[in-house]
Amino acid sequence: MTQTLSHCCSMLNVTRNLLPLCGKISKQVSMRTSHAYSSQCSDAVDLSFQSYDSGSQLDQDVPIYIMHGLLGSKSNWNILSKSIHLKTQRKIINTDARNHGDSPHSEQMDYGVMAQDVTKLITDLKHKKVTLMGHSMGGKTMMTIALNNPSLVSSLVVVDIAPGTRPRASSDIPGILEALSRVQVTPGRPQWAVRKEADAQIADAIPLGTSEEKSALTLGGSGRFQDRYLRQFLLTNLVVDGEGSAARWRVNLPVLQRALPTLAAFSVPPGATYPGPTLFVGGENSAYIE
Repeated sequence: MTQTLSHCCSMLNVTRNLLPLCGKISKQVSMRTSHAYSSQCSDAVDLSFQSYDSGSQLDQDVPIYIMHGLLGSKSNWNILSKSIHLKTQRKIINTDARNHGDSPHSEQMDYGVMAQDVTKLITDLKHKKVTLMGHSMGGKTMMTIALNNPSLVSSLVVVDIAPGTRPRASSDIPGILEALSRVQVTPGRPQWAVRKEADAQIADAIPLGTSEEKSALTLGGSGRFQDRYLRQFLLTNLVVDGEGSAARWRVNLPVLQRALPTLAAFSVPPGATYPGPTLFVGGENSAYIE
């Protein structure tokens, strides 16, 4: 299901070297943050996204759409998105999933509507053919698009997830969501102070791991890798918009808690296939690809 949270940075580094070099490296990269233009698509929301391009003719090639994993955001992929663009000269569309980052919150949270969100963005940006890349929850979203609309997808890259349900891999996520939902911070404090206060509150639920556990890089069972780096990753979702503003979660924690069983599962509809080029990437100790 959802991402192996402690694998996030290492898996992004692995993915960095996957796409082949294509053309010379551009000297300047333009990055734009926006929301999709409104178009008709049932139940879909307008996703927040960042676009990486350099004005090169090769930018007109098939763009690459990227989606993060559970409790992540497009900021997790900023450096990697720029790197992929520089190496391939292809336009990168780096998205926030619904109920994450700067995208709208919604009571609906399943792979069907998440696939609609991305498909709507593709339509709004007038792209006829795309490469899809997704990490964990984002990978399942991109697989759903490829299975439902294979003619739209030029190629597919799925990072640290596979079809199916893996209860062992997901066993820590409910406790993490519960710990985050219980955080109470002092109003009016700056963001760094708010995150420090919240970190102390979730430390018991997400404690420091031993060196052996860190080397195992696993979540679940007796080999837990839960430490301050994981907590820092989670707390990037706790933001203060301006001086004197109340802290808020960018992620929609109540909806994610309710939707967790749905997000943990993934099944291929009978008869659905995606015949295009597909790459699955997994860490050596990943519990999400077996």
